[in-house]
Amino acid sequence: MQSTKMRNHLILCAAVLLTGAISAEESKTDRQYVMAAGGLNMRNEPNVGAQVVLLIPENAEVTVLERTGEEVEIGGKRGKWTKVSFGSQRGWVFGGFLAASRVVAIPVEAEGTYDESPCDMPGPVQGLHLFKNSVHRTTCTGEEAWKVVRLEQKGAEYHFRGENVNNPDPAMKDWIIFKDNGVWKLKNKSTGKMYSRKKSL
Repeated sequence: MQSTKMRNHLILCAAVLLTGAISAEESKTDRQYVMAAGGLNMRNEPNVGAQVVLLIPENAEVTVLERTGEEVEIGGKRGKWTKVSFGSQRGWVFGGFLAASRVVAIPVEAEGTYDESPCDMPGPVQGLHLFKNSVHRTTCTGEEAWKVVRLEQKGAEYHFRGENVNNPDPAMKDWIIFKDNGVWKLKNKSTGKMYSRKKSL
């Protein structure tokens, strides 16, 4: 009877330790982000000639399952072939285009002119223009630029600050970019004014 109790106790302890080990392993799940412009091909084998399973979008999160031991160079980047899961699919991608953190950038399709109006004098046009790394305000007498800093993605919105050391205009400080019914919008958080994208740059 005593030996049976001891055996059951040992089995219970082993089960607890195993559960803890599994939990610890799960907590160390290796998540990476796709840093390939236009997306990254997932293949059924770890080589460039293998069949493409799907295209993983840029900035998408994948879970690393396995890595090959050999490092190779593809497209000017060095890395290992890496087996990942994305959604319900599993396959191989080139690890040189994976990164440990997501790089947030203003979407290329959001760049453009958001406001413009003619000046009294012929020729110049005043307006508001969004570039990848800056917001430009043109007036009838010139142009100023505010650098995009502290860019964060919050759901479908992009929040950023405009920085210009020569002109710390509070009206150009805080912005939100988002898409509404297929149209990109630029909202000035300081004034509450909303601008719609009128055309590409």
